[in-house]
Amino acid sequence: MSNRVTYILAGGQLSLPFLKEQLNRHSDRTIIAADRGLEACVSLGIEPDFVIGDFDSLD
Repeated sequence: MSNRVTYILAGGQLSLPFLKEQLNRHSDRTIIAADRGLEACVSLGIEPDFVIGDFDSLD
């Protein structure tokens, strides 16, 4: 049995300190960034495993 954790980051309000704490707790993880969720990854210097969406909200 795997303890792998999957995070799906999307638009909406997100506490970056909370997210960083959660990501640091799990080294065996998959990160999926959907549209604005990519901005959270960039802010934290994290490279997502997958990026999905129509990308209309990204600069």
